[in-house]
Amino acid sequence: MDSHAIRAYKCAKYIHEVNDSAIKEHLCKALVLTLPSFENPFKVECNVSGIGTRVVLMQEKKPAAFYSEKLNDARQKWSRYGQKFYSFEVRGAVKQRLDEANACYKITVDKYRRPKEFIEGDMVMVHPRKERFPAGTYGKL
Repeated sequence: MDSHAIRAYKCAKYIHEVNDSAIKEHLCKALVLTLPSFENPFKVECNVSGIGTRVVLMQEKKPAAFYSEKLNDARQKWSRYGQKFYSFEVRGAVKQRLDEANACYKITVDKYRRPKEFIEGDMVMVHPRKERFPAGTYGKL
């Protein structure tokens, strides 16, 4: 044993120093989820490994929700095709719940919407908002 190396090793004098540094490290490396905005489109991405399946709900290339499930022993023995099909089932369930939430949101918003009727000769100015047309979803004219 090298006694100089042991003496030169820097260790924390108090246990709270170790915990504080560990907490700071974990907080800095944490996955940050964004708050969902229902004005922008969502994208569902899924990934299957031999051990588990992961589904991420993304908006504007930022994660909004995350779901991970470890496959049980029987599902781990499935072929990659079967595992991928299972992840699509999970993805379908997520999409269905998202559609249901959007439908409830639409019903609530439509209660307060006032219908407008225009007749011929009315001057109407249409101003499309940028956030309603996300970049990359339409072509140039």
